[in-house]
Amino acid sequence: MRKKPTLPHNFYDIANLLYHEYGKNTHHNKRNPLTELFFILCSVRTDERLYLPVFKAMRKEYPSWNDILLDDGKNLENILRPAGLSKLRASQIIGCLKIIRQKFSKISLSPLKKLSNDEIEQFLIDLPGVNKKVARCVMLYSFDRNVFPVDIHCWRIGLRLGWIKSTNKTNICTLRDMDRYQDKIPSEYRFTLHINMLSHGRAICKSRKPLCGNCVINKYCRRINISRQQ
Repeated sequence: MRKKPTLPHNFYDIANLLYHEYGKNTHHNKRNPLTELFFILCSVRTDERLYLPVFKAMRKEYPSWNDILLDDGKNLENILRPAGLSKLRASQIIGCLKIIRQKFSKISLSPLKKLSNDEIEQFLIDLPGVNKKVARCVMLYSFDRNVFPVDIHCWRIGLRLGWIKSTNKTNICTLRDMDRYQDKIPSEYRFTLHINMLSHGRAICKSRKPLCGNCVINKYCRRINISRQQ
């Protein structure tokens, strides 16, 4: 029998403090799973100030995602260019649309709603540019599944609190680490904790020069490797 993961130290105190500090800010995420997928792909390794206007411009140019496949691809690249990685992202988006249309005979991810978490995650991961974190963001925000996407902020804060340990010397989050971390978080807390850790990581618990004096959970923080984490 699989051993039940130990609940992180002071979990409920920390989760509730973050909730009262940040509430339920969903960070512009989308209810439509296909729209959410492309929103997340635009945001990967990109500052919010860049990807938000780029995504808005893409939606204005292509009110229907099917319109992208009627274009030559160069126009999409031009729209995505201000956020960087435009050629790669355009290729990923077009590739996703083609696979989804071929699989479901329409451009929609709604058929995934009837599948299990594992089945949804596997389908999404098989799409161009989609990793486990991206897949779980789509599942959390658009399919209402109790998953815990581990982005750089969740990972950094978890390390500093001592909730999770990396399985490698570089402190980079691996696929195994993502699963281990998710298993530690009670399912009913996964949504709010993810969004509030994201808010906290952006505002306070930054990679470099974290604002520990302004942190609502600083009395619980073990500040593990705080000067080494990126």
